[in-house]
Amino acid sequence: MTRREGAALDRRTVIALLGAVLAVAVACSVWFGLRAHELRGGSGDNLAFADSEATSEVVESVSATLRAVFSYDHTNLERTERAVEVGLTGEAAAAHRDRFDAAARRATEEELVRTSTIRSIGVRELDGETATLLVFLDQQTRSAEGGAPESRTATLDVTAEMVDGEWRVSAIDVL
Repeated sequence: MTRREGAALDRRTVIALLGAVLAVAVACSVWFGLRAHELRGGSGDNLAFADSEATSEVVESVSATLRAVFSYDHTNLERTERAVEVGLTGEAAAAHRDRFDAAARRATEEELVRTSTIRSIGVRELDGETATLLVFLDQQTRSAEGGAPESRTATLDVTAEMVDGEWRVSAIDVL
C-alpha cells in the first residue's frame, strides 16, 4: 500500500466515522425531542395559551366563584351557601361545607365579615372540559367590634370542570 492509498483510506475511515456520529446525533435529537413533547403534554390539547377567549372565560368564572365562596358576612351567611351550591361541585363542595360550618358559627358569634379577593390567577392547563389554575387569594376579616382586620393569603391549586355549560370548581388544594 502506498502512502497515497493509506491517506485515502484514513480519510474514508474518518468520513465514515463522522457520518456515523452525525447519524447517531440526529437520531438522539429526534428521540429527545419526542420525549420532551410527551412530557409537556404531548397532544397539544392545552388551550390555556392557544384560546384566549376560553381562558378568559374560565378565569372570570373561577375568580367569581372563589371570591363568593371564600367571603361571608355574619348577617347573610346564606349568600355564601348559595355560592357554594352554584359554583362548587364534588370534592370541593363537600370539603367547603365541612369547613364552612365552623366558620359560620364563629362569624355569627363574633359578628365577622370576610372579604376575599383574587390577587392573581393563571390557567396552567385547559381542555374543553377541565381546567387547572393557580390562584393567589387574599382575605380580610373584620369584626363588628372594630380593631385591625385580620389578613390572610393563600396559594391554591384549583381544578374546574365544565358542568351543564358552566365552569364549576371541583377541587381546591392549598399549596
